Amino acid sequence: MEILVVRHGVTELNVRGLLNGEIDEPLLPEGFKQAKLLVPSIPKYITQIDTSAMLRARQTAGVIGSALELPITSHPELVEVNYGAFAGTTWAIVGEEQLRRYRSLTYDFRPYGGSEASEDRERIGRYLEEVYEEGNDGGRLVVTHGGVIRHMHVLDRGDLIDEMLDNLEFETYNVERMLANLKR
Repeated sequence: MEILVVRHGVTELNVRGLLNGEIDEPLLPEGFKQAKLLVPSIPKYITQIDTSAMLRARQTAGVIGSALELPITSHPELVEVNYGAFAGTTWAIVGEEQLRRYRSLTYDFRPYGGSEASEDRERIGRYLEEVYEEGNDGGRLVVTHGGVIRHMHVLDRGDLIDEMLDNLEFETYNVERMLANLKR
């Protein structure tokens, strides 16, 4: 079973090069336009949309869902990594070591009021278990965040994403493979 995963449209903090994390901000007008432009690229086999509970992802899913007349379900397991006190700052302020740990999925933002990589991986795993149990003959579009996509990418492909992810960049991931790798 495969899922098509996409990062939300652009926000003010994205444009300013700041970390969103759990700052629940809306899309910019450009983000809404990006979502509309993505609609023709969505494969016809998609029959439902799952989205992060965060506003920027819900708005992106709303544009796509409305255009394609697809049902949308919000999932708290798909919310972004919590950077704690680092939210709203830059990686330059956070530091190279933290950026390296974030990109290698060995981060621990708990001392700063945020989350830790294994907690986020567990949360994402709960979502994947739910998807697997529900099944889906048609297809599922998942609208989420860069941190979640990084975890899914490693679980599916086994390699890290070293660069920053673009808004509305999408990838297909295999749920069974991610679950199997999650249990290792």
